Amino acid sequence: MQIVALTFLPAALAALHWPSSAEAFTTTLPTMTTSSSARKHLTVSMSSTATTHSESGADGRRIVIVGGGIGGLSTAFDSRHLLRPQDEIVVVSDREKFQFTPSNPWVAVRKRTAEDISLSLTKILPKHKIVFIHGKAHTLNPKKNQLILEDGTKVPYDFLVIATGPRLGFEEIPGARGIHHHTASICTTPHALLAAETYDKLIQEPGPIVIGATQGASCFGPAYEYAMLVEHELKKRGGRKLVEQCPIHFITPEPYIGHLGLGGAGESEKILTRMLDERHIKYTTNCKVQRVNPGSVSIQYYDEHDQKINDVLPSHLTMLVPPFRGIDVWKTVTGLTDEHGMVLVDKQQQSTTYSNIFGVGVCVQIDPLEKTKVPTGVPKTGYSTFYVGLLKCCPPTSLPYLATHTRTHAQTRTFSL
Repeated sequence: MQIVALTFLPAALAALHWPSSAEAFTTTLPTMTTSSSARKHLTVSMSSTATTHSESGADGRRIVIVGGGIGGLSTAFDSRHLLRPQDEIVVVSDREKFQFTPSNPWVAVRKRTAEDISLSLTKILPKHKIVFIHGKAHTLNPKKNQLILEDGTKVPYDFLVIATGPRLGFEEIPGARGIHHHTASICTTPHALLAAETYDKLIQEPGPIVIGATQGASCFGPAYEYAMLVEHELKKRGGRKLVEQCPIHFITPEPYIGHLGLGGAGESEKILTRMLDERHIKYTTNCKVQRVNPGSVSIQYYDEHDQKINDVLPSHLTMLVPPFRGIDVWKTVTGLTDEHGMVLVDKQQQSTTYSNIFGVGVCVQIDPLEKTKVPTGVPKTGYSTFYVGLLKCCPPTSLPYLATHTRTHAQTRTFSL
C-alpha cells in the first residue's frame, strides 16, 4: 500500500541544524520501539529539557508531532526525508490507525469499509524510522518543552508540531450534540460508520433528507459530496422511485452555492449549482440552523429580499457539518490559541507566542475571508507550506536538498507502506 504526501513541511523545522551535504539525508536511523512496556523507559531515558536524548546523536534534535492524520503524517514523512539521521521524529496520536478522512462520505453510504481507508501507524511509521507513541495529549508545558500524556508518560521535545485536527462543535447547535442526538456525521470514520447505519434505516423507511453545514462551518466540500453520493446510491438501490421518496434538501450558511468559505473557486458556483439541479436536490443558502429536532430541522434563512424566514424541514436522515474548534488541551496554554482553541500561527505555521511550536492543518486559526450574512469559516488543508519559511530562516546553501530541488509548485512524493 502507498500513501501520497505533498512535499510540505512546517517552516519551523528550518531552525534545526542542517547537514552540509545532501548525502546526509540518505542515512537511516536505528529502528525504535514504542511498545507499551518501553514507553516508561522512553520517558526516563531522555533529558527533561528535551535538548538532548539517548536515542539521538549528541547534536540531534527531537521533533514531536501530535496527531496521526494527514497533516501529522505528511509532516513526519517530510521531516524524516529532509532532516539529519540523528534528528529524531516522533508521532504521538490517540489513535493507533491512520484513517483517510476524505473517504468518510464513502464509508457513510457503504461504498468503502473502515478497513479500506485505515492503516496501522504501529506498523507503518517504524519502517520509515519514525517513532510512534500511542497516547492522548493531556498537558503541555512549553516552559519545560514537555508534553504529558493521559497515562503520565512525559514526552520531551525540541520542536513541537500540533496536527491534532478539530474538535467538532456540535454543542453550539441546539439538539445537534453529535452522533448521540439527532444528527449524523461524516467528520470521523467512527461517525461515518454510524451514519451508514442511519442510511440503512432510511432505505427500509424512506423519507426526506437534510444535508449540509451549520453556521460557523468551514468545511463544505464533504457535505456537497455526501449529498450527491446519497442521491447516487439511492438511485442504485431503488431507482428513481426511491430517490423521489427521499428528497434531499441541502442547507448551508454560504451566501451562494459553491462559495465554499473562499468567495468561490473558479466556476464552483456554476458547477455545483448545476450538479445539484441535475439531481433535483433543493438547496437553501444564507441558512442558520436554529435547532435539530427528532425528525426535522428548524432553520432561519435570508430570502432574496434579505428578509429572515423561519422554516421547519422534515428529515429522516440529517447530516450537518458543524463548526470546527480546537482541542481543549491546547486551550489551557497561555497565548497558544484563540478563544475557540485554534492554534495561533503566522504565515510560516509558527506559533505567535512559542518559537519552537507550530500548527498544521485544521487545528490552526484563520480569519474568515469575508463577512457573510450567516457566519462561515475558511477551509483548511491538512498540509502546511514550508519552502518560503525555510528560506526565511536559512540560506539555500545550508539546505542542500531544497537548493537542488527548487519547487515552483507543489509536487508529490509517494511513500511505500
